[in-house]
Amino acid sequence: PYISLRFAESFHKIAAKLEYMKSRHGDKVFAITSVAENEGKSTCAANIAVSLADRGNKVMILDLDFKKPALYKIFSEEAIENGEISDLLAEKVSYEDFAFRRFKKTSLSVAVNTKADSEYRSYIENGSIVKLIESLKAEYDFIIIDTAPLSLDSTVTDIVKMVDKTILVVRTDTVPVNILNDSISTIS
Repeated sequence: PYISLRFAESFHKIAAKLEYMKSRHGDKVFAITSVAENEGKSTCAANIAVSLADRGNKVMILDLDFKKPALYKIFSEEAIENGEISDLLAEKVSYEDFAFRRFKKTSLSVAVNTKADSEYRSYIENGSIVKLIESLKAEYDFIIIDTAPLSLDSTVTDIVKMVDKTILVVRTDTVPVNILNDSISTIS
């Protein structure tokens, strides 16, 4: 209720571009990352997901920032039994029993962590993340993945390989251009 029309409209434009990419190339899995912390990556991921859902798409947003998860705060989610994405990836809970959360009365589903997880590298190595993405692709129009910043976690490059496209969030006057260019090269 406290955002400007211009702010909301900018995310609707991004959502329209993602819909175009899907219709044109079949892209439906997008990673959202940044170079450094506090650049607005999780906020952008959440707003893109909400905008896609507002446009009638069935959307899943995954918090794969295992070092400093933030989506649970943005969506005001509490820790619940069978509701931590780390438990799903560690196979402590089955896909069928996992408590995917619905955001209000929208077509947006949310899978979050409420705490950091030091075992996250094993989810990449054992293929748990790839299996989850493949399972979700059959059910959802779009999958938005919030990752850790590139400069803080080397596994982000592994996650980027699992998605169709990556969106790099950059805060003005925060990261030097040479580091930004290196990050773009890393993603490419």
